[in-house]
Amino acid sequence: MFQRLKRHFSKKYPWGKVVPVLLNNKLMRWSMETKLFYWATMRRVKKITSTFDMPVNVQIESTNICNAKCVMCPNPDHERGRGYMTVELFKHIVDDLGTIPSIRELTLSGFGEPFLDKNLVEKIKYVKQHTNKSTLIYSNFSIMSEEKMNEILDSGLDIINISFNGSSKESYENTMKISFEKTLANLNRFIELKQARNATKPLIYVSCVLTQFNEDEANRLRQMWAGKVDGVYIGPPDNWVGGVNVRLKTHAKLNRPSKFAYPCKLYYPIINWNGDIGFCCRDYEGKEIFGNMVKEKFMDVWNSPRFVGFRNIHYSGKMISVCATCDVPYKRAGIKWWEPV
Repeated sequence: MFQRLKRHFSKKYPWGKVVPVLLNNKLMRWSMETKLFYWATMRRVKKITSTFDMPVNVQIESTNICNAKCVMCPNPDHERGRGYMTVELFKHIVDDLGTIPSIRELTLSGFGEPFLDKNLVEKIKYVKQHTNKSTLIYSNFSIMSEEKMNEILDSGLDIINISFNGSSKESYENTMKISFEKTLANLNRFIELKQARNATKPLIYVSCVLTQFNEDEANRLRQMWAGKVDGVYIGPPDNWVGGVNVRLKTHAKLNRPSKFAYPCKLYYPIINWNGDIGFCCRDYEGKEIFGNMVKEKFMDVWNSPRFVGFRNIHYSGKMISVCATCDVPYKRAGIKWWEPV
């Protein structure tokens, strides 16, 4: 603990980056399990939501088709219809969302691998040319060509978060079921191309969900990407509203949810590839749909009595519908890193 604090108080790290270290210790995690912490948090949530209940981030799902078969993701077996969002529908959605001042960021990926969508770069460019919104994409980065990498660098994309779930061929491929060597080569080449341009965007983050195959590799992963990417995130798995059950062995304490349910940090509305408006990316089957962008405006749906009521119940810490089977709201005290390397 002392060494981590010493490193983060050095000139290299501004004061704000000490926070992840302070949260990653037994005393802090114990305090986050107390009734006092829960009461203070919920009091703050009530104050915020009583004065501000507007969308900040909206996900637009390019596709729900994926080439990976990750053990901690239910995508391979999900039953919702699969497809790609048309360019026409995408532009219609962006034109509508672009008029909403509270939205700061558009996540252009959902329950699939976004780069399977051949029109993705065109969609990124449309957002950057017609709105002031930041853009974020989650990808496994396994199907990239150098031509596509250069197109991404030209597109104006702000952030790309690359799922890299293992520091070795064995752990990575057991977790994701795609080629370790190919993805590693792609990511290293993308970093080289960005550096050659002296480009500042997109910011590159590497993320890893702990599984039984990689749970002892957190430090190796951070060292692996130190000085190469803009940040590393390593966190425990969740149950995808009951769709999967990945259990850790070495860090078994992370399998145990906290005593209390907090308003979920994943609570960002998602627009599925067919225009359906859902409340969260974890509702991968689309069981709670509040409207459709083909025939409705986003804020009309957001302000509808049903959607308002659903959010108010959620903000109170009560879990209904698919949220009742999700363990994310109970994992506030899980060990997570989000720090520069």
